[in-house]
Amino acid sequence: MLASELKMLQSYKIDAEILYEDYKAEFASDMSEIKSLLVKDKKERSDDSSSEDHNDVLTIDPNSSDQRWKKTETGWQPEDDLDDNSDSQKKPAPDWAKKLYKRIALASHPDRTLDQDNKGRLNKIFTESASAMDTGDFNKLVGFALDLDIDLLAADIDHIPVLSSRISKVKEELSAIEQNLEWIWGESLGVLDLRKKIAHRYFAQNGYDLNTDDLESIIQKLEGK
Repeated sequence: MLASELKMLQSYKIDAEILYEDYKAEFASDMSEIKSLLVKDKKERSDDSSSEDHNDVLTIDPNSSDQRWKKTETGWQPEDDLDDNSDSQKKPAPDWAKKLYKRIALASHPDRTLDQDNKGRLNKIFTESASAMDTGDFNKLVGFALDLDIDLLAADIDHIPVLSSRISKVKEELSAIEQNLEWIWGESLGVLDLRKKIAHRYFAQNGYDLNTDDLESIIQKLEGK
């Protein structure tokens, strides 16, 4: 049951990450067009911190000046969490991880991929499994193996705690993806009230005054492209 749940979650996460790339491109294009049409001059800042204007670092809660989030490959994460992991050293790979990685690499290597329909997914698995080996996040390999229908019994691993840990982690990673502005924008197609709020938040966070008079019609125009 744990293996089936992780396989389902892992498959959805890979699809979500691929879709997220499309959403990011759409979001950037739409915000650029809205900015060119509706944004007034940039507001004066009360401080000189260049990091406040960096598009990859935002303060989400307007009532908490020190609650800052940073964009990562899996979405937005609190900077405190990132700092906790900054000093971690590379861990040696256990034998089970080496065995799984070899089989994953053989099944997903770009030079060996003949399945053109799933090439994007396979390339992502290949890249991320190599990253997992490099960072020491070996439990990721279990999810990739299940997604590729690789038998875990061949690996000398205590399955239950690894599967349980990875299920929890994938849920966290999915939540991180689904909470960022690009994802919500992409998923809210046709929901004008929500998209208006997202546009307001985005431009406010980046220090711009948004002229809202024609915002709804502009968003409808963007959706009709």
